[in-house]
Amino acid sequence: MNPPPPPLRLTFQAIEDARQAREYYLDISDELAEDYIASLREALRKVRDYPQSHGFYDVEIRRCHLTRFPYLVIYEDMTEETVVYAVAHEKRNPAEIAKRIP
Repeated sequence: MNPPPPPLRLTFQAIEDARQAREYYLDISDELAEDYIASLREALRKVRDYPQSHGFYDVEIRRCHLTRFPYLVIYEDMTEETVVYAVAHEKRNPAEIAKRIP
């Protein structure tokens, strides 16, 4: 039996990113906002369950694309936990995201 995956922790900034994107899609339609949240949940599940299966965003930092939406989950897979630093639009300036990573 495989050991359970390490816990997933979202930083305050990552939660705020997700909230802002949801608000954007909610202004368009409730259904689109619900689809965004479902896609985000699925991406977070993949990050939690298979953290090493996604491509690198930068050295030691990985990214997981959301399905149907132009967003990335930016995270670091560490021994004791997986930390999500951002839920960033694909066009976002990488330097802004880099500031969040210790």
